[in-house]
Amino acid sequence: MTPIDAVKNLVRKVGVPVHTAVQVNSLTPAAVLGLDGTKGSLETGKDAAVIVFDDNFEVRAVFIGGRLKWQSRRRPGGQTQISQAL
Repeated sequence: MTPIDAVKNLVRKVGVPVHTAVQVNSLTPAAVLGLDGTKGSLETGKDAAVIVFDDNFEVRAVFIGGRLKWQSRRRPGGQTQISQAL
């Protein structure tokens, strides 16, 4: 199961709010691994990695260090085009 699937299951099957499901799948694992000083939440001085997903829990963009690194785009007809940012 991917982290995004875990978030989706917590929200849809258990009724957990999205922000709580995201925290359970980001800050909690970072804390267990002893990495919560630099990872797991968006705070000053921490590594910034953000995954943007839509209401269907489809990943739409990834930002790392404040820069867009990956983005999916909807094409006519509902197909998804994936682009990599450098």
